[in-house]
Amino acid sequence: MSSRAHVLGCGSRPPARSHRVLLTGLLLPALLTAAFARADEPARTEYTRRAAAVAATDAEAQFKLGQWCQARRLPDLADRHFRAALAIAPEHAQARAKLGYKKEGAAWTRDPYRDMADGVHLPEPEEIAELLAQPGTPNRDREDVLAFLLDRKVWATAFRRIDERLGLANPSPEVAIQFHGLRTRGNQPAAGTGHGGRGLVYFDLDKYASLWRLLEDVWAKIRAGARTNIPPADLRSTVPHELTHVFNGRLSGPTWLVEGMASYVQQDSSILYALGGRLSAQRASLPPIDGRMGFEDAYPRGWIFFEYLLAKHGKDKVHAFARAVVEEGTDPEEAAAAVTGKTWSDLVADEQAWGATWLRKYGYK
Repeated sequence: MSSRAHVLGCGSRPPARSHRVLLTGLLLPALLTAAFARADEPARTEYTRRAAAVAATDAEAQFKLGQWCQARRLPDLADRHFRAALAIAPEHAQARAKLGYKKEGAAWTRDPYRDMADGVHLPEPEEIAELLAQPGTPNRDREDVLAFLLDRKVWATAFRRIDERLGLANPSPEVAIQFHGLRTRGNQPAAGTGHGGRGLVYFDLDKYASLWRLLEDVWAKIRAGARTNIPPADLRSTVPHELTHVFNGRLSGPTWLVEGMASYVQQDSSILYALGGRLSAQRASLPPIDGRMGFEDAYPRGWIFFEYLLAKHGKDKVHAFARAVVEEGTDPEEAAAAVTGKTWSDLVADEQAWGATWLRKYGYK
């Protein structure tokens, strides 16, 4: 027996062992790498692969893909597939529930603000993919922002706030969302324009994502017990602010009126703390509403005016004032006099005194 035959004859097990070494040393790491790569695959990329395998006529498959998208914080895509399921099977109860419908007797009903949110036109998936492919802020932060801004429930809440606070509504709005760089003041991440609920809202995705991460980190420190002099802004309230401008964007009036109206809807108290702190540091009085004020102060100062109308004259008067100046084009001084029964000069003095007291809870001394 040759030495070669001896090796092969009594060595059938060693070659098998060498195969195991090959598997664990080379193939297994490769398989694990592939598995982890699939696990780390961006959700929108994985979605493209999954969507290609779903039949366009299968309502249940469309619904399940919508559930998958929802679980991975892809609200625009989830919405798309819940709607697709409903188009195929109009009585699909689970799809209707996901879209905000409730069964009452034999009919389906829905919150009117969810209906209004259907008038918000979200960017196409291809545009979102292009945005995420561009260099800039980390995609994790961009995806956090998109998961919020592309959720129609967020927009329904904003429509509700505008209606409840200002009495401005449009049952059939048309609002386009666009993402691109904005030439705005400082780090302002968004801008809105339009009239009567028809217009555009622009978001600078990189600015928004950077601020989002910054504020999330600050809030995390506050929840952990850290202290801050001025509470950080709530970036989520940007949506109702800018959507307000889709209703009042053509309003011709002073900055305090246009931005104060939007700030009153937004309810971000950080700007009130900032105003109270600035006035206290300067030992300055709260300026009258028709007095000189910087652009930055116009936002909270106008907000105070609307709080005054609410506190002294009631919600119906606030609504009447907002409708008069926005929908009818009435001069703000005339509109204010009409809803309060005061002359403009008396109103200015009364509002200034009330506002100075009200602002004390926001650090004004």
